[in-house]
Amino acid sequence: MQSIQKAFQVFEILTKVARIICIVGACLCAVGVLCAVTRYNGGEVFFIFGEPLQIFPADADWKKIFAMLITAMVLLAAEILLLAFAGQYFRVERTDGTPFTEHGADLLKKLGIRCIYVPIVAIVISAVVMAVLGTPDVDGGIVSNLPGIGVGLILILASFIFRYGAELEGKANARLADSGESGLDS
Repeated sequence: MQSIQKAFQVFEILTKVARIICIVGACLCAVGVLCAVTRYNGGEVFFIFGEPLQIFPADADWKKIFAMLITAMVLLAAEILLLAFAGQYFRVERTDGTPFTEHGADLLKKLGIRCIYVPIVAIVISAVVMAVLGTPDVDGGIVSNLPGIGVGLILILASFIFRYGAELEGKANARLADSGESGLDS
């Protein structure tokens, strides 16, 4: 059980690191959108030694750049959300001391369901942005979410296993309590 707790601690740390990286990436995408908007409107954003720094090529397809940056920002926001839920699950499991609890199994099942629908919602939002900007699909669409759907299904199945383990542990504790009481009566 100690190795499981250490693994949960490592996973909790990894989710924090990944969430920070996604936050930085989303912020960079937001800055990129602001830079693209400024450049599109004829302004310069960054200067080095008094000369404008060209971040985007002069003949850039601005709609495609906007669509790519906004799509990346939306997908990163979805990952930030999922990583926050995963971190919450790992934190609860570490405090409970075992993955075999009803509450932990519920959190894991909710995380699995979210792993399925949150990226789909992000892809739909990205598709709407691309449609509004009139750009071709810059992302793979629903196909890019297939690994997320698989992970979600695995997490849901694992939650059933953890719930079953919690039920077995509860039955074993009940038997021990019953055998302890009957031993005192005789």
